[in-house]
Amino acid sequence: FDLFHARMPDGEPVRAPEELSQKVIDRMDPASQRAINAAREGAFVADAITRTLDASRFRTLALDLRAWAKARGVYGNAFGYPGGITWTLLALWSVQRHPSAASASVEALRAHFFEALDTHDWSEPVTVRDDLPVPDETKHDRLRVMTPSAPSHNSARNLTRSTAGVLREEVRRARKILARDPSAWSEATEPLTSGDSRTLTLTASVAQSGDLKALTGWLEGRMVTVILSLERESRVTARPWPRWDIAADATHATLRIELRAEPAGDPAATVRAVLRDALDGWADRPEGAHVE
Repeated sequence: FDLFHARMPDGEPVRAPEELSQKVIDRMDPASQRAINAAREGAFVADAITRTLDASRFRTLALDLRAWAKARGVYGNAFGYPGGITWTLLALWSVQRHPSAASASVEALRAHFFEALDTHDWSEPVTVRDDLPVPDETKHDRLRVMTPSAPSHNSARNLTRSTAGVLREEVRRARKILARDPSAWSEATEPLTSGDSRTLTLTASVAQSGDLKALTGWLEGRMVTVILSLERESRVTARPWPRWDIAADATHATLRIELRAEPAGDPAATVRAVLRDALDGWADRPEGAHVE
């Protein structure tokens, strides 16, 4: 679970998030606005579910979709894929569009989800409520999954050309499997395995095992920049695998980036250039922190 904190503006008494007016929220600092909106979005989703189907089946659907995304390597904002809230909103959006969601089985809801997302025009926003404007600045995003609180923003804004393409491939794969047999969920969720493509491996190392998490977290915060640089400089489709292989002594970990097509120039040099100056400028970096 996530724990958020919001500071009330001066002179305002503490009230429940749903009791706050937009004028009060606009006076909050950005971090507090994000915390309040997260609570309001969760409340909206919970209410919307009760008007569509029972909560237990939706919970099963949402957890199944997250498990599928993790198994197929398309989960996590830091890596340019949809994160938890985006998968939840996509699940709700698909349920809202199911002609008989109230009586549909989880198998049917899963198959419908992949059909709906695969056939959706990705240039059009995915919205779970129709009374919020979609900001113009999102119109060039690869996939727009809009949050249900004002002001609405795109929860999938981190998708790049590469990761959006990978996501579409995986959605289409799952749709074909479940269209053939809605009960073939184990086949749809088979863990991703290494292909024949060229692979770029990042190795993060530290002097003490307790510092490894800080370094991998720092790298994750720059992964979208790495992917965009590979797309621009090396002209490849880059597929990051959103999981770290951690050594037994927990002093180093590796992360793979699959490169599709023959890269222009040296992709390793491109990544080094992106990370070198940023790592040198990290004032609190752990002792012996190194990325290769």
